Amino acid sequence: MNENSLPMLPQDLSAEQALLGAALMNSTDAEAAAEVIVTPEAFADEDHRIVWSLLQGMIHDRKPIDLVLMCNEARRRGVAGIDSAYLIHLAESFADRRNVRHYAEVVQEQYRKRRVISVARRAMEEAFSQLSDGREVANEFSQHLADIGADGVGDSIREATTAMRAAPAAWASPSYGFLPSGLPVFDGLTGGLPMGEQVVLAGRPSTGKTSLGIFMSASVARAGHSVLFISAEMRMDRLVDRLISLGAERSASTMRQYDSPSDQVRHVDRAVRWLGGGKMFITDALRRDQDVLAAARTAIRRLDVKLIILDFLQLLTSTGHRHDSRSREVGSQASELKAIAQNEGVCMLTLSQLNRMSTHTGKAPLMSELRDSGEIEQAADMVLMLHRTSENDGRSIDELELTIAKNRNGVTGRIEGIRFNKPLTAFEHGAIGVADRPSGEGS
Repeated sequence: MNENSLPMLPQDLSAEQALLGAALMNSTDAEAAAEVIVTPEAFADEDHRIVWSLLQGMIHDRKPIDLVLMCNEARRRGVAGIDSAYLIHLAESFADRRNVRHYAEVVQEQYRKRRVISVARRAMEEAFSQLSDGREVANEFSQHLADIGADGVGDSIREATTAMRAAPAAWASPSYGFLPSGLPVFDGLTGGLPMGEQVVLAGRPSTGKTSLGIFMSASVARAGHSVLFISAEMRMDRLVDRLISLGAERSASTMRQYDSPSDQVRHVDRAVRWLGGGKMFITDALRRDQDVLAAARTAIRRLDVKLIILDFLQLLTSTGHRHDSRSREVGSQASELKAIAQNEGVCMLTLSQLNRMSTHTGKAPLMSELRDSGEIEQAADMVLMLHRTSENDGRSIDELELTIAKNRNGVTGRIEGIRFNKPLTAFEHGAIGVADRPSGEGS
């Protein structure tokens, strides 16, 4: 067959340049792309393959990525032709870093088509041979095409008995267990915050959702684990105030208004010592869903984060894929957050609003009242509903009830009599837990 008569092989050099440009400017974008593209051969352009190979090496070695460091890496490895001028050209070519995963998927799709064409050509050559057997050619190359279609999916399929025999080792793994919530009654009923699962915490406005998220995150950090708190609602300085109040057992507003500078420092030092063992990381700069996902993946890999708290789901803006409804958009975001928990073995604590009608009933909220999408409930492994049972009369302490409305792998029930000390962001013990039943059988 005349090669010159064939059309150009599928490729999208603009997408390749945009992807590499974004990756060169931001380590998080490079790591997000690396989840889609596993081999430099995905790039049609030879220089692009070289650059991606360098980037893959830096990602594997957990090195930071920027233009200067990439130039140094190219020189260290003796790579010719990849100089600062070329890398700057790539960096200037990317269109929008919010679409980096889309660029990666485009590049991977073109690579997939090139592989199909390569297999088809070899099949044609074999079929034209007088010595070949048509059935053998069909069987051989149909398997090659099936492998391309699976594109790595088959690697996740395991024999059930093999997985069963591996279970005891998995049970002993730190990623299998639970994290302490700071609420002994809750931990007694459920085991704690489950690793590898998404927990949705919902409640009406001003019932203490954010405070409970902070309280739980501090509990996990104090147990020696790393935590990432992503706030799309509250400024970082307000989060810090609540952490100081919790650790110092003195409200930050009281410290600001009445304490001397030396006393303020003393209280802050006490709060820092109280937080102690692990590390807690906080950010208020993320609003776009893909930025949140990328930051979560980076924190897991670089900071060994075990718990991620998002406050709250409905404030995220969607990037990339367009959805035909708000419900599908929020549902897709919830599913992506769950995928991170499941794939990385961390706990994803996602705070959620309830719909407006729920605020007028005065009754304990139901899962059906989760705002914007019923798919939130579907994506969640555990759903917690926070409800104020005392009057909202301006007192500093509220009495709350926490309902375990869904628990895919354990009991449902409710915890009554939780005392929420609002000035201190503290949830005091003395609550009573009432278990309903294991909910895993039908969910």
